Amino acid sequence: MIGALASASLTSYGSGLLRFHQFCDKMGIPKADCMPADDQLIIGFIGFYLGEVGGSCVKNWLSGLCAWHDFHDAPWPSDSWRIRFARTGARIAGSHHRRPARNSITLAHMLALYFKLNFSLPFHCTVWAVACMAFWGCCHLGELTVPSANAFNPKFHPFLSVSPGLKPPKKLELPL
Repeated sequence: MIGALASASLTSYGSGLLRFHQFCDKMGIPKADCMPADDQLIIGFIGFYLGEVGGSCVKNWLSGLCAWHDFHDAPWPSDSWRIRFARTGARIAGSHHRRPARNSITLAHMLALYFKLNFSLPFHCTVWAVACMAFWGCCHLGELTVPSANAFNPKFHPFLSVSPGLKPPKKLELPL
């Protein structure tokens, strides 16, 4: 089951589990009462970090707790209206942790990029394709690209295999 999760999810879920166990230790809650966690304990956990983290962080932490319960075949109070209200409260109280909205990419930006690219170069064609997918598909650019060369994983990222006689360029640069 753990192998089905992306590494970013594992990291996020792991931090949620760590915070949950730290909360339980700090509150003196016996280990036997942490699994399965009832909705009162989960609400207390959310309340403990209320306003200290954003709502999306709490959501990720709870997803990690839920996955932990699923992994151990323990019941998870998914239909608890109390947890839903606590999550809403966490989202509101942690709203100051949100990143500020970014300016939109406009058609003028796309045209500026288009006229700077050399479409006889495969890399420039790729840049244009990714930019168009992000622009017309309403995606964040990070959802379509690999974060770094070291983070590339063929399990999650598309790639083009190169024919035996063809060598890929050593350094990919986009001169603009």
